[in-house]
Amino acid sequence: MIALDRATRLVGLLLGAGLFLSPALAATSAPLQLQLHSKNPTTWQSQPQGGQAELWLDLANGDFHLSATSLQPHQHYGLICHNNQGRASRGYWLASGRSDAAGNLQLNGRWHLWQAKVWLVLADDLAGRPGDQQPDGLRRWRPQDYLFESRQLPLAALPVPR
Repeated sequence: MIALDRATRLVGLLLGAGLFLSPALAATSAPLQLQLHSKNPTTWQSQPQGGQAELWLDLANGDFHLSATSLQPHQHYGLICHNNQGRASRGYWLASGRSDAAGNLQLNGRWHLWQAKVWLVLADDLAGRPGDQQPDGLRRWRPQDYLFESRQLPLAALPVPR
């Protein structure tokens, strides 16, 4: 994402260290499944009592489906992906939707500009528009309200943007 500030770079370093040791997702033609979790922004440990989501991604055609639970009720969320490369970061706002009264959210769509990191964030914190294939950015950083990937998407398995 554009201009993610020092705190975000520190978060990236901390997350990157832990994710570097995680096994990479296998490059396959079968749909990939990625878990997103709420994390404690001080320790970056998953919070089991917090929000969580499953993202299913079919790399062959770009179709994705996200199913999230235990979110803040009646909040507008945005699904984003970015490459987490400091000032050179590029990020995209893929889709958005509002959680229901129980804190559940379903998002579906098609996307071909996948990046390694995938987050679910409050839409109010985003600059740009969902799905327009233009780089977008964060206006605010409130990680206590976000869901973060459990491991990065493997760049080698991602299709070349169309």
